[in-house]
Amino acid sequence: MPQAKSSLSGTKTEGGNILWGGEDTATDYLFGGAGADTFLISKYNGNDAVYNSDYADNVVHGMAAGQMDLFGDTDEKTFAEYKYVVQPDISRIEKLNMEKELIGIFLSGHPLDDYKKAFEKANLNSQNIARIAAAEKAERKKQQESGASWEEMRSVEKTYVAVGLLAELREFTTKTGKVMAFGKLRDYNGEFDLTFFERTWQNVKDSLKVETVYAFQGKVDSNPTRESKALLVEEVLDPEKLEERAIQEIHVQLEPNLKNDNVFFYLKEFLFGNSGKCEIFFHIDDGGKTYIVRAGAQITAPANKEFLEKLKSVPLVRDVWTI
Repeated sequence: MPQAKSSLSGTKTEGGNILWGGEDTATDYLFGGAGADTFLISKYNGNDAVYNSDYADNVVHGMAAGQMDLFGDTDEKTFAEYKYVVQPDISRIEKLNMEKELIGIFLSGHPLDDYKKAFEKANLNSQNIARIAAAEKAERKKQQESGASWEEMRSVEKTYVAVGLLAELREFTTKTGKVMAFGKLRDYNGEFDLTFFERTWQNVKDSLKVETVYAFQGKVDSNPTRESKALLVEEVLDPEKLEERAIQEIHVQLEPNLKNDNVFFYLKEFLFGNSGKCEIFFHIDDGGKTYIVRAGAQITAPANKEFLEKLKSVPLVRDVWTI
């Protein structure tokens, strides 16, 4: 593809990032990511070009038409000075999905990073589903040989929870007219199938959106005729609630060499007004040493994002993390 010289930069977002599409070249890529909120540039002589402003449109087409060098040896400007256009920032998940769409991988993070503890606590994932399905199949065969009824076999089936990104979702109508759905759930290590039978699908279909993180609860399909293993979804859970339940400890790094009792009082009052199930540990640097102090049993805290953000804003606090 021909390359056209340019000094284009791009657009600024409310996050303050200056975004650009290749230094000194106009390329045929729209490149974006979470590391730099959104990129432009135009597609050379293409119909599906993307611009951040009319300015970029005029410059790129001017270059393509050979109009850039008319005043190359003078101080005259071919185009008016470029002005940045401030655009609203987009969410982290949108940026990561842009990366996946454009370059095939999540480059600057993973959509599950905000729910990592929930993912680790979940008992089903892309790596163990085949092993679980094989174990379920063996157990079912054993029960059949012992003469167990279908109801008895169903009653001992285990329930599993999986957390991941809903990568695909399609509705399907059976020959008998029942409407169900199939999907794919993607996690850190791969993906596996989801099956929504009619009753479940009618209950959850309006709440599901592709490229969004969910927690699904259900049974593992141990049908030997299936080449790929699937979770038979029975319920959709809130991954944020699972994340909160998975957190057991909140660690607070305090500013070093603290001497102000008034600030300590404010922190204590803040914590007493927000009780929860998590223990709190304070990390204190003093005299070149770090001390870890566990708060008394009467001081506990919730693990929700709103509380953690407020805790980070307390003047005494340098950092907050969870375990």
